[in-house]
Amino acid sequence: MKKVFLCAMAVATMAACSENEVTLDGAQKVIGFNGAQWGNSVMSRADGDLDQAVKLGVFAYQTAGAPSALYIDDELSYQTNAWKLSKTYYWPLTDPELTFYAYGPKAANNGITAATCAVAGTPTFAYAVTGTPGAQTDVIVDLTGKTQSTGAVTFALSHVLTQVQFKAQLSASPNTELVVKINSITVKAPASANFAIVASKASWSGAATPNASYAALNTETAVTATNGSSTAIGSFLNMIPGAGAEIVVVATAYDKSTAAKVGEKTTTIKCDGSATPNVAAWEAGTLVTYTLTLDPDKVAAGSGNAIEFGQPTVNTWTPGSGNIDM
Repeated sequence: MKKVFLCAMAVATMAACSENEVTLDGAQKVIGFNGAQWGNSVMSRADGDLDQAVKLGVFAYQTAGAPSALYIDDELSYQTNAWKLSKTYYWPLTDPELTFYAYGPKAANNGITAATCAVAGTPTFAYAVTGTPGAQTDVIVDLTGKTQSTGAVTFALSHVLTQVQFKAQLSASPNTELVVKINSITVKAPASANFAIVASKASWSGAATPNASYAALNTETAVTATNGSSTAIGSFLNMIPGAGAEIVVVATAYDKSTAAKVGEKTTTIKCDGSATPNVAAWEAGTLVTYTLTLDPDKVAAGSGNAIEFGQPTVNTWTPGSGNIDM
């Protein structure tokens, strides 16, 4: 996976409402922030620190009472050895308990369009997949929020996209007189959708149709790994979770001695649970690895099972496994 990730947690622009800096006089204490940490809805939190190059969108509202506007709607960044908002904010004198959320990346061309700001609520935004394969935006959100009335706020940020990657290998006892190359791996998936938090989990809806095409591999690449020792191939993709995506793989067989093309095979798999094996719909915050097994003779003959998708490996998307384009 490539590795800028840690970083990014910060996702997006949620905020375009009026700025509501609250700088009150007296003995009130300034609202402070610790470095945000990686979390995930399906794993323990606090398993990594936020990269200092990242910027987060942050908003907060008073938990009690009836505030007329967001208490905070700002950008969090690392400044002079501390995480700070662009302005100074103090804990309120009345109804001091605040609920905070963070999202990111707060950066240009991040694909995120914030919803109209609300006095209270969780992050919602429209997202359009952006960035080139291997360097696509990694959208991160604090799914649970932080509610407190004193002390420094620490965000636990989770990946809310699905990262897709591929491995390839030859079948057992392949025909050594043939060379098999994968011409392309194309992922067809929604280019945009709407994000919300439902029961402290990432929720995606309104996926755009028809699917857009994303090239995980578009350079003819020879498959040399033997069965059981697959190797990575192509670039990873950060995709919108859900059902309906398709993966199209094109492979070609060549005569090793003459380099003449012998045959070609195209295989399409739907990621909705309908394929065999069960290629399930993508879930938010997961890293899905598809291992392709190619049989040279069957590729040459264009056989129906020339390119087989093994049961995908689905892991929690942990720190170090993602990349974010800032």
